[in-house]
Amino acid sequence: NWTNLVHCCGFSGHGMMHGPAAGETVADLIEHGEYVAFPEIKSDEIEKLHGLEVMISTTAKTDDEGFLLLQELGFPFQERKTKK
Repeated sequence: NWTNLVHCCGFSGHGMMHGPAAGETVADLIEHGEYVAFPEIKSDEIEKLHGLEVMISTTAKTDDEGFLLLQELGFPFQERKTKK
């Protein structure tokens, strides 16, 4: 484990197009301990938080291959249910 190291990467296929936004996000995380996507919204005025759903596609041939790939990338998983 590395302390005081922040790593940021993306897989959008847009090259460095999103680099400035990623840099701003990491700078906010380092400086303020959080990233606020919309600073014009006052956090004490938020009545309800909404989640974000993300779909990740891989070229894995099986579910087990895909699971192992995402696990190695550090994705947090609950206990995995085995297929019957």
